[in-house]
Amino acid sequence: ARMKEGQEAIYYMTGPSVAAVEQSPHLEAFREKGDEVLFFTDPIDELWLRLPRELDGKRLVSVAKADLQVGSEEEKQRAEEARKESEDSLRDVLTVLRAKLQDEVKDVRLSSRLTESPACLVGEPGDLSPQMQELLRRAGQEVPKVKRILELNPTHPIVTTLRQLHATDASDPRLALYAEVLYGQAILAEGGLLPDPAAFSRRLTELMLQAGPQTGA
Repeated sequence: ARMKEGQEAIYYMTGPSVAAVEQSPHLEAFREKGDEVLFFTDPIDELWLRLPRELDGKRLVSVAKADLQVGSEEEKQRAEEARKESEDSLRDVLTVLRAKLQDEVKDVRLSSRLTESPACLVGEPGDLSPQMQELLRRAGQEVPKVKRILELNPTHPIVTTLRQLHATDASDPRLALYAEVLYGQAILAEGGLLPDPAAFSRRLTELMLQAGPQTGA
């Protein structure tokens, strides 16, 4: 496909399969703006993509990179202003989620790349991607745990629910359930494997039961 005129970089996404990459929440803002994204699904691609690359004078940039902003400078400025405004009202919620997920993620923050999904996982420059970690494990290498950043969509109804729950009761146990379920959903959305599928299923069941109609004694 031809790159959109004015596109400042050549964006790419890695993943276990084309189907998984196509459904990734990381692509939402790019689809909305009509930017082209290259797909790489061979684990070997990770090796050369880790080096600084350019094609036709444009940088290759991963769409799963932290702090990535899409669009013109004016659009980026508007998105950043909106993100900061949302962050002010969600500051306490983010603090709670960071505490609940401190063993799993490096940080929990708001995103401007999501338009439909509630959350996604992004990595810092130089971090090993999940695909690279799996490639090294298959080669018999011992791979240290790499924590990524959980980004939340500030406009998603689930994030609104989190704000309401915290405002009503900052110790509401459902906040912890939402944190774990959002983290698991973010892994599944990018085609990843859950570290503990049974635990995720239990958390999801608990959350659904607690969200059901309340009955009196």
